[in-house]
Amino acid sequence: MRECSSHSLLVQSQGCEALFNCIFRCEDAWNLANELDVKSACDLALQMDLSDLVLMKHATNLDNALATDGWKGRKLVEDLKLQEAHHHRRHKPDKKAHWKDELELVVNEKPV
Repeated sequence: MRECSSHSLLVQSQGCEALFNCIFRCEDAWNLANELDVKSACDLALQMDLSDLVLMKHATNLDNALATDGWKGRKLVEDLKLQEAHHHRRHKPDKKAHWKDELELVVNEKPV
């Protein structure tokens, strides 16, 4: 990633993703990454192109994984739970509106 820092956002994005996948849930890989100063490569990727959402996602995940106890993935799991809750709220059918419509149909129904 350091050698190709000015060439391709794709190289940086895929490098961040690969390093994150190695570090996630593996304390030994986290220790090795810190010994090899992977944080500096991650910082370069975070400064490259803020408009590239995929790069920012992978670089941010790697940055969080490199933090103290980041290998445990607590930040990622917390973010995923928040995204899931947000998605669930946006796509959850409104039960009250459904019952309201049914009640209105019953009330307005003409007797036979």
